Amino acid sequence: MSLSPSNLTVKSGSEFTVTVAIGSADVFNSSEATLSFPASKLQVISLSKSGSLFSVWAEEPSYSNSSGTIRFAGGRTSAFHGTGTALTVRFKALASGDAPVTLADGSVLASDGQGTDILSKFNGGLYAVSNSAGYISLTAGDLIKLPDDHNPKTNVDSSLYYFADDGLRYVFPNSKTYFTWYSDFTGVKEISAAQLGTIGIGGNVTYRGGVRMIKIESDPKVYVVDRGGVRRAIASEAVAVALYGATWNKMIDDVQDSFFSNYSQGSDMTPGVAWTAQMTTTSDTSISADKALVAPLEVAINADGTFTPASLTVARGRTIRFTNNTSGVARAASNPHPAHTDLAGFDSADLPAGLNYVYRFTKEGTFGFHNHADSTKTGTVTVTP
Repeated sequence: MSLSPSNLTVKSGSEFTVTVAIGSADVFNSSEATLSFPASKLQVISLSKSGSLFSVWAEEPSYSNSSGTIRFAGGRTSAFHGTGTALTVRFKALASGDAPVTLADGSVLASDGQGTDILSKFNGGLYAVSNSAGYISLTAGDLIKLPDDHNPKTNVDSSLYYFADDGLRYVFPNSKTYFTWYSDFTGVKEISAAQLGTIGIGGNVTYRGGVRMIKIESDPKVYVVDRGGVRRAIASEAVAVALYGATWNKMIDDVQDSFFSNYSQGSDMTPGVAWTAQMTTTSDTSISADKALVAPLEVAINADGTFTPASLTVARGRTIRFTNNTSGVARAASNPHPAHTDLAGFDSADLPAGLNYVYRFTKEGTFGFHNHADSTKTGTVTVTP
């Protein structure tokens, strides 16, 4: 049982349609389900049985917007196999945020004379509701991209990013890297170019530890990928067999020279080394954890253009997130005004209301910053070793 589309970004106040589909290679003749949705984020406008594979209803499709549930129990007089639509739901997006639609309980009964439940998997839906300006709320760990511009000559809309714990986005260099971390594209959120432009790039994503080995075309040396994007040269074929089995040579990907430098050099994998691919993969739980990223310190740009806090201290390498809580455009930037040259790159540019800007402080010392929209509103940050 699955929902289609499974991912969608919609603006608050708009309506969209989701179909509930059932598919099986085995013959079946009935199904029932209770779907759950966040009543604070979504509202059911209507349910439709038009085009349903079911013609007999033990329980007419119904919904409750107060409890956030949809319920149906349908059947048919003849057996069916393949994929068909059970129900169509029309939703209205109420408030910004993530709106998952999940299965509370359900079954698909085989047409085998015994009513065997053959429901093995439910693929739900994740619908990202944006605010009135078209911005959606993001949580560390989200996958983000631009909407499809339907122009086959452009590819900027195909780039995928990981929104990390430090508030920055990390680029997937290619699909091979992506599929070491994910099995499909479930949960990818589409955000506007305006919102994406306020999220700085932190770097490239590297392979998940233990999943695949890597090499470059110009060098026959093969490396395992350890946690943290560390490459470790395999000393011999015997070591490779011990780590990945007899088919180890089918577990190698060529990496472009420009991306190979994303992997730091570690110690060689020698005979008897205490390392296993499976344990490494299991322990490498997320991209943020792999890169040892931590949440940014928060600074609010207040309605009057001032900063809270106006003075703070961070360790070198830490990020600070400046959130525009004014009703208009704000701009957090390094001193002096208007050159912004004390810290190269520390300049949010015009930041729309409700969005934020993240900067990683890598230079030690004490630095002043200001709101370019009103340079009398100032703050300082001290960066320690």
